[in-house]
Amino acid sequence: MNTNKLKPDTLTAISSIIIALIALGISIWQGIETRNHNRQTVTPNLSITRDFRNEAKDVGIFIESVGLGPVIIKKSSS
Repeated sequence: MNTNKLKPDTLTAISSIIIALIALGISIWQGIETRNHNRQTVTPNLSITRDFRNEAKDVGIFIESVGLGPVIIKKSSS
């Protein structure tokens, strides 16, 4: 008997295991990417703009939070 050949059942089983492991790896990677995206989405972000034109309604330097999370300013200097 030639034992070097794989039976079709064995080949199907090995292929199924390989496909399942690849799908598991992709699912784990997608979960990590989704968690990173969600974390960056709610990260606070400060926007500093200035407007010194005479025709502007408000003149000055403006600091506003443009992110979803609360901004905590720990230190400022001039």
